[in-house]
Amino acid sequence: MSVYSAFSDFAKRTYLPGFNNQLQTDPGTMMSLYGLDPDAAVGLEGNEWKLKIQIGDSLGGGAMTQGGSFPTPGDFQSDEASLTLALLAHTIEFDGHEVGLLDSDMGAATAVIAKKMAAAKDAMARDIERQTWMDGTGKLANIASSSGSTITLDATTTSQIDRDRYLWVDDAYRHTYDVVNGTTGAQQVTAFTVSDIAESTEVLTCSATMTSATSAGVVVRSGTWASGGAFTSYEFPGIAALVDDDNTYLGINRSTAGNQHWKAVVSANSGTLRTLTETLIHSQLAKMARRASSGKQPNGSNYKAFGNIGVWNAYQQIMSPGMRYTASERPDIGWGDPLPLMGIPFYKDIHAPRNNVWFLKDGGFKYVTAKHNQTGLMRFKENAGGSIFFQVPQASGAGYLDRMQAFLVGFLGMYTDRPRDFGRLDDITEVAPIYGTA
Repeated sequence: MSVYSAFSDFAKRTYLPGFNNQLQTDPGTMMSLYGLDPDAAVGLEGNEWKLKIQIGDSLGGGAMTQGGSFPTPGDFQSDEASLTLALLAHTIEFDGHEVGLLDSDMGAATAVIAKKMAAAKDAMARDIERQTWMDGTGKLANIASSSGSTITLDATTTSQIDRDRYLWVDDAYRHTYDVVNGTTGAQQVTAFTVSDIAESTEVLTCSATMTSATSAGVVVRSGTWASGGAFTSYEFPGIAALVDDDNTYLGINRSTAGNQHWKAVVSANSGTLRTLTETLIHSQLAKMARRASSGKQPNGSNYKAFGNIGVWNAYQQIMSPGMRYTASERPDIGWGDPLPLMGIPFYKDIHAPRNNVWFLKDGGFKYVTAKHNQTGLMRFKENAGGSIFFQVPQASGAGYLDRMQAFLVGFLGMYTDRPRDFGRLDDITEVAPIYGTA
């Protein structure tokens, strides 16, 4: 008999407590600076909000002669925006043993259930950050081709989705995805996970047969879109939707409205990447100063700039040859430390959409949630008895399974009523990017 038998003390297996989390869970720089403060969120009655917007001056002004007629009256023009909150949710499941052991003297399953609940909250927080940066479509990547259990992602660099393909499809086994037609919403492949990511070749190895995925397909998170008729996302529009000038934002079509008040200040190059220069930056900030509702030059007291690592590196290379540093700043800028960009702090954020410099006004956008008498934006749904655990019914509808589920839910959205105070410098060539090839 081996000395390492079941009777030997050396045969014991000892597990260190808890899990060693290998996932990227820290919020990016932008979320760390602005945060997601439930107390600062605007509370709505219901899940839809109408916002009246003044888009012109009163037209009853003028000059008149002595004893002459007063100017013809004319009211100011107005428009109406609407905001519908997204209903975000996350489901956790526990088997009967885990729930039953909660009532034991030792509370043996407490740590397991606490870990599952904490992991759900972490996943929701990260997904809120993703939606905060994105445009509300939920499209994570475009499909170029498929073969067997793999898909190749499009990387043409002319589309923002193509550029951002690894911002949120960033770790194997992290999420469940679908591939759907980006126009019709028709399902192509559903409920698969990614087991391997080859950034150099743009290939994802998946848990399902992917041959039904076509070049018309887009990668989305499972459960975030409506099937058929037209592609419809359930997510809320974030910064990429807010800082734009030719989309529909809060129900107002910026392309056809023709009103500068509802357009962010965007400088693009028709999808063709270009070198970041001081001339481009000066031109962008001059346009923002002219268009700003305050009429003032954006500066560090009310603005922050953000860019992904490659764009941040491009600006650092502009500064380095001139050694443009004051005594209080150091040439070797560390992670998270901003570069001075014409008086505005320029932060690098690994979650910021790539090939752009984003100019965000402090306090210019807000999160919105439904009014309620509980704390926090997300909460666990309770049954009639006040418990957060719901028995799982049999598929046949007769009886229940020996499993329980808990549901983390919450209404959330974000908005600005002054898009003209925001800016974006688009189509910028990255320097030493870390995401695949750009």
